[in-house]
Amino acid sequence: MNNWMITGRLTKDPQTIGTPTGNLLTKIYIAVRRDYKNKETNQYESDFFLFKAFGKTADYIHTHVKKGDLVEIQSRPTNNNFEKDGEKIYRDDYIIQSISRLSSKKELN
Repeated sequence: MNNWMITGRLTKDPQTIGTPTGNLLTKIYIAVRRDYKNKETNQYESDFFLFKAFGKTADYIHTHVKKGDLVEIQSRPTNNNFEKDGEKIYRDDYIIQSISRLSSKKELN
């Protein structure tokens, strides 16, 4: 079993579309602050990840989660490898299994 738990903030509002099978697909981009500061700038750096959700989870995210919200996500990584223009492309996708909205950007002010 391969699960990944992460806490971070949405960098933009969720993007939701319908799939050809009639399901919902929602994509969210998450920024996760690193535990250490850059020695040169004395600033924290962040890593950025794309997550995908389907069905009821996608609907929940589309309805209740917005840019700047702090969320905790449990996901499973999957390989999405394909060939494009004769070149093999290796990409990992992170599929959301559960999500909790911890705070909104408004609550910070």
